[in-house]
Amino acid sequence: MEKYLKETTMINSMERLFEKTVNNYVKQGLNQDQINFLTNYLDLANNDNHDQRFTAFFTLFSLYRREDNNAAIDKLFKKYREEFKDLPLFTHVDLLRLSMISHSRDDLKEIMDKSKRYINDLEYKCKDKKLNHTGILHYYAHAVCNYYEVSDYDYKYEEASQNKSNTKVVNENIELAKEVIEVCINNEKDYAKFYATKGRICLLNKDFDEAISNFLIAKAKEDTTRKDYRLIIGGYQDYLLFAKQLKQANILMEQNKTLETSIKDIHAGNIRLISLFTGLITLVIGNLSVITSNDEPVKLMFIFNGMFFIFFGVIIVFTNILLGHYEDQKKNKGLNLLSLLLILAGLLILGWFFFKEMV
Repeated sequence: MEKYLKETTMINSMERLFEKTVNNYVKQGLNQDQINFLTNYLDLANNDNHDQRFTAFFTLFSLYRREDNNAAIDKLFKKYREEFKDLPLFTHVDLLRLSMISHSRDDLKEIMDKSKRYINDLEYKCKDKKLNHTGILHYYAHAVCNYYEVSDYDYKYEEASQNKSNTKVVNENIELAKEVIEVCINNEKDYAKFYATKGRICLLNKDFDEAISNFLIAKAKEDTTRKDYRLIIGGYQDYLLFAKQLKQANILMEQNKTLETSIKDIHAGNIRLISLFTGLITLVIGNLSVITSNDEPVKLMFIFNGMFFIFFGVIIVFTNILLGHYEDQKKNKGLNLLSLLLILAGLLILGWFFFKEMV
């Protein structure tokens, strides 16, 4: 145990290797003697090897986290928070702790925002260097997924319906998550969880095929020797099925939209045809009545014809507005132009008639 502490402490705690070394050691399982050794090592007041003490603290934390022992973690933090709170990695450890006990939407948002600030602070201290710690980067991507999955976002995105400022924030959060998860995968190509998180990000962006592909990769790459292998694979499988269901639902929604548009077009066409025939019948009957019963049939025929053109042009405009077709200007450009020409033709006929009358 002493050898493990000394060798692990020689690794910079802000390197991913430190976290992986501790996790791999804990994954093998610790007996009660080893746990007691770490506990007693931390309890020794005359032990002034600060870095080695943090290694013992992080090892116990990783063990309790794997066991999902929140009570032991709370006790550990209450006892040693003050001692280790200024170490750069402690914020990451604290965020890992918070993710175990925080499930409300507000808590998850706070965790996501805190993780983002933590990354920004670390990159600021690194000056021109980009943060390369995949554990810290992945945590942010994971936090983004946790928050937006439990929120009412139509899978892209709730805040977008409120104002443009919020839309920008949502897009920035998810884009940053996409960016950091790519860094994680490029650095650790065989780590299954990174692919699962990438799949979840793809779901947020409605990229269902990419999501399905990444969940399948996660299943294939997961370590079969893990004690919780079946539980982890079950989680991946749930997301895989969910992605397939969302893809199918999206296809059906698109088909439904197409069908609704077709029905609207049919309704609009019917309204226009009925209006056209009604107008034509009225025009013919009106013209015949004028010819047979009026001394100046030509004048009234001009008025009837001009009014008919205007009437049918207005009908086209009205049906477009009524059925929401003005939302698709490209599709209805021809109809809009036709209605304008009809109205102009009617106005020209009436205008010419009244001009001739005045002259």
